[in-house]
Amino acid sequence: MSRTVNRKIYFYQIIWVKNNNDKVMENISFISNILDENRIIEKDENTYYTFEKFNEQNDMIFGKLHTIRKGDLPLEYDFNTNKTSTLNLPKNKALCEPTHFIIFDGRIIGAEFNYYGPRISVLKRMINKNLKNNNNGYKKVEIKPILKTDLYDLLDEFVEIRGISIKIATDYAKLLANDSSFKDLFSAANLVDNMWLSLSISVGRKRNISNDGFSRILNGIKKLLRRNDYAGNVDSLKIRGRLEDDGSIEEINLIEELLISEKKIAKLDEKSRCVDSMSMYEAILESYNSLRSELEQFIKSQD
Repeated sequence: MSRTVNRKIYFYQIIWVKNNNDKVMENISFISNILDENRIIEKDENTYYTFEKFNEQNDMIFGKLHTIRKGDLPLEYDFNTNKTSTLNLPKNKALCEPTHFIIFDGRIIGAEFNYYGPRISVLKRMINKNLKNNNNGYKKVEIKPILKTDLYDLLDEFVEIRGISIKIATDYAKLLANDSSFKDLFSAANLVDNMWLSLSISVGRKRNISNDGFSRILNGIKKLLRRNDYAGNVDSLKIRGRLEDDGSIEEINLIEELLISEKKIAKLDEKSRCVDSMSMYEAILESYNSLRSELEQFIKSQD
């Protein structure tokens, strides 16, 4: 049995929005104080999200988000009797899936993608819960994926779209299906759980879309990319079409424009699918240092 597992590491920018809508940066101490006050939020009667501060040093917060499940549990299997039974956990015990992250200098987050764990958007919810309950001059925090290029400018260069293909986590597709912009596209996701849904849309080989249809497709893609939780939930998003002032047909995978690193991480033990915390944090630090110039360049471009 393998003692390592592959983990993707995504990077995000932290932006604070004041009551007057000014957007600013804050230092690590400000974020630390907020997180110390909000360590748990309830998703439903069986599921909770919690925050754990693993360490804090040198303008960095080493944190974990946990998905805690007290109900809707799987069954227990007995090899001796070949029978199943309910998982009888004590009242103070629950199942847990962690997601590790590091906040760098109050501006950048590097986070593992654990399919079974919470997304980094949970951290945003925790912070915004504090901002809502405290009059500290801030309206909300935004946590956005960091990109190699400005995807919105890149999308605007398409003058013709021939086809779109997307590979998306079914749980995330269900979430998007609640939005009228994506309802028809992701209705098939109602059939499955905890899997990936692949969709391909062919627009037609030798005909352009109407202006209304063309704009609707581009606006839908832009709306998806503006969400702070698509990183990790969308594995591939390819557009095939003709770019401005170019006679050739191009295919671009927009997800490849994210700043992503992938590392082999030591597992916690042979039975668990969770990673060793120190190994995960070392991988996030290594990825941050190797991509630092590109991360800083993106932050400066947003000023």
